Amino acid sequence: MVCRVAREEGLLLGYSGGAALQGAFEIAQGLKEGVVVTILPDRGDRYLRSQFWDEVLSFWEKYDSK
Repeated sequence: MVCRVAREEGLLLGYSGGAALQGAFEIAQGLKEGVVVTILPDRGDRYLRSQFWDEVLSFWEKYDSK
């Protein structure tokens, strides 16, 4: 989820933010109408050196080389 959000929306989320967003999406899918609000409690810059962001970084490396 966090890699998808980084790639598609440009938001750099951490583990907790990704979990909150995933939960909001799952709740929203069960609603016929209404609005779902969630708080994204962290940021992903602390995880940039981990394998967590390998997918995102490789995507942007390909994009930047064009």
